[in-house]
Amino acid sequence: MNDYFNTFLDTFTDNPQYITIGIAAAFEARRLAEKYNKDFFDCDDVAKITTVGKNNIGTLMRSDDFPVSQIGSRKVVSPLSLVLWSISHFISF
Repeated sequence: MNDYFNTFLDTFTDNPQYITIGIAAAFEARRLAEKYNKDFFDCDDVAKITTVGKNNIGTLMRSDDFPVSQIGSRKVVSPLSLVLWSISHFISF
């Protein structure tokens, strides 16, 4: 699990000048994936992570703005997509 994070991060860890918000996002996504032992999060997982109610997360996951993928009848979001979406909506640069 998370080999794609390791490959991505290995490129930058030897060169501290390349540490950016994207790298910080990748580290956070990796931390979340390892903490919850999942490569994709469903509505219940996102509710736990964000401490927002399941009804609100369900509405968010049905919106066009949220980066979900449909797998069968399930809607899921990758840890990296969740972190990047959070950064773009809650942090101003």
